[in-house]
Amino acid sequence: MSSVKTKRRFHWWFIPILIVVVLAVAAASIYAYTSSRIHKTVKYVSNWSQVTSTAQDNTSSAQQGLDQIDAGNFPSGNSKDYPIIQVKQKDPNIENILLVGIDATQGNGGEGSYGANRADSIMVLSINRKTNTLKIASLLRDTKTYFPNTQSNHKLNAAFSYGGIGLQIDIVNYAYKLDIQKYMLFDFDGFSHIIDTVGGVPITLTAEEASYSSINVGKTAGTYILDGAHALGYARTRKIDTDFMRTQRQRNVMMAIYNKFKTADLVTKASVLNQCTGYFKTNIPTTELTGTLLAFESSLNNIQQISIPTEDDGLYTTETSPIWFWDLNWPAEVSKLQNFIYGS
Repeated sequence: MSSVKTKRRFHWWFIPILIVVVLAVAAASIYAYTSSRIHKTVKYVSNWSQVTSTAQDNTSSAQQGLDQIDAGNFPSGNSKDYPIIQVKQKDPNIENILLVGIDATQGNGGEGSYGANRADSIMVLSINRKTNTLKIASLLRDTKTYFPNTQSNHKLNAAFSYGGIGLQIDIVNYAYKLDIQKYMLFDFDGFSHIIDTVGGVPITLTAEEASYSSINVGKTAGTYILDGAHALGYARTRKIDTDFMRTQRQRNVMMAIYNKFKTADLVTKASVLNQCTGYFKTNIPTTELTGTLLAFESSLNNIQQISIPTEDDGLYTTETSPIWFWDLNWPAEVSKLQNFIYGS
């Protein structure tokens, strides 16, 4: 009896299933890797009376430390680990997240050691899931702000240098009457690596900006593709105009990265995500970052921006001696921010 060999038929329908399985395994690996690298454990308390006791700090040492930071003398070691005061969400459709960009060169802890650094940029990201809008509010770092833990005034960004992200959130919530519980903390220097990963970002420059020493890409006004180093120089530029323009430049860079990332292919997005893990800390669950927020990003139809204070709004003065401060008309500026986020 002769044997007949039967040719095994290849089932093409198996390919998409295999792809899904491979992607699922890859996603699980990225999830575990990313979660372990970007998440920072924070403590929560219910009121200000529990803050200093949890941080094992006292009023006199806090006063002395914050005074030193106001004067520009940043700590050489890690800051106090202050907890976040729990605040009830004001509107179930609107979530506010604190975005803090740090200047890692101010500290000595290296990558990931954020405690001894300066908060170079402070922004409130307000996500409205009902209207699918995102609002970005820059808070000027040198704003003269009341600190309940010392019952005295200090620069807004001194909170981070002294008490870490917990104290920074608490002070922002107290001063601006907000309900922030989540944060994203990034190293500004890391932005340069991320920008290089996406192939540079388009930024429209004035002639003065284009030729300025920290940017130095040309002599005429126009749109330039900036690599990481030049984009970072652009974001930090202040001396040619004002701190208001500096915060606008920071938002411009953020939006340019966002727009480039949004249109990037899957491989580039994965590479950017990998780059971010070394320069990014958050208490937002990974499932929310990779699920809810990405879903919101895909349906986003409007982005609005503001700075508090706003240049020429007549709601602030400045102090120059002995410390340089923005001195706000707090009721008016808080009302402006509240209306911006929640509407009138």
